[in-house]
Amino acid sequence: MAPNRNKKPKKPTVAELRKLLPKLVPTDKVPIPKLKSFTDDLVRGSRKRSTGSFQAETVRRARQKAINFLKYADVIEVPISIDDLSPRVKMESVQDAYEKLIDPQHPIQARSGKWVDKDGKILMYYLSSRPMSDGPPRTLDWSMQHEGRTIEDMESMKEDGVTMMRDGLTPEQCEKVFEVTQRYAASSQPAFPLQDSRHLLESANPRVMRYAVSGEGSAPGQEQQQKQERCGVYHLVHSWIQQNQVKGGLYASKGMTGSGISISATHRYLDETSTVVRCIAAMFEVLYPETYTQYKEAFDAGVWMKEDPGPWLGRAVVYKLQIHLHLDDDDQGPTVSFPVGSYRNGRMIVPQLGAKLAQNWHGLVLPKEQLRAVEGEGSWMGS
Repeated sequence: MAPNRNKKPKKPTVAELRKLLPKLVPTDKVPIPKLKSFTDDLVRGSRKRSTGSFQAETVRRARQKAINFLKYADVIEVPISIDDLSPRVKMESVQDAYEKLIDPQHPIQARSGKWVDKDGKILMYYLSSRPMSDGPPRTLDWSMQHEGRTIEDMESMKEDGVTMMRDGLTPEQCEKVFEVTQRYAASSQPAFPLQDSRHLLESANPRVMRYAVSGEGSAPGQEQQQKQERCGVYHLVHSWIQQNQVKGGLYASKGMTGSGISISATHRYLDETSTVVRCIAAMFEVLYPETYTQYKEAFDAGVWMKEDPGPWLGRAVVYKLQIHLHLDDDDQGPTVSFPVGSYRNGRMIVPQLGAKLAQNWHGLVLPKEQLRAVEGEGSWMGS
């Protein structure tokens, strides 16, 4: 007879999870944002020019920022080889480092930087802010990577009159994405991924986010009015393989084609975020030129909605959903991550590099695919 083995608890099915969770009600829907117009995310001069000309200038400036970032941003040397990092990281192997990094006393970095391995190969880019400089970049050992790089250090330099360079997105671009995403969520309500246990937090109903609405308390000293709305994840992928259908061809994701309303909303969302995506693509081409070429070729072959300029075949939009430390399976290259919204204390954790990064509005994080364990966390701030 075979010896007894400790079996892992059986993962509940989607149907079982649906029975456990409270039902969604009409009042849980994402509300339509009260906006008269969207924020202008183009760089405009005093001369009258076409929208295409302004967009080209906006993208050119984004590309130049990435070039300057490569020249002057700090370099953090990590005593590992990227070739030794497994593309399938075990959660247990990073748990100890993660526990140290989530300590509230652990410093949070807010200064732009480039993490490289012992051979000088890039591990991660972090495009945030840095002091203006035309001198050579600082090189730091990873054990000293917080030296002069924390939120407090950056604030102190600002108070001393040091001019700061913003390497990532502009405030207007972040505001535009924030507004457009809110309207997209109101038009195509977010779906909570029940089958994906990494999103199941200790909550009475993880499919909604609860918050207090500022200024709507009944009387002074009483609690503010509590509201809730749907949260979830959009997977907007032009071409991917259906589950358990490896040889079945490539299809657009359900998030893009779920209904007539969602198709229309997705077309509009991709169009209204196209300038920001072009800027990020220009930066990506500077930072990862060979990968950009590969991505662009794949995108040109698989693009479904022409409003998307690429070069990414897919993007995930996490809408008001708090997530645990998790791994995304089968990523085949570097990704780009950035936050927008009304929140505070946002951070991204990369345990393999011992890095705890401020998730400010303009910051872009571009890790290599081998860095599989990251976490974004913050608290929403309603108004």
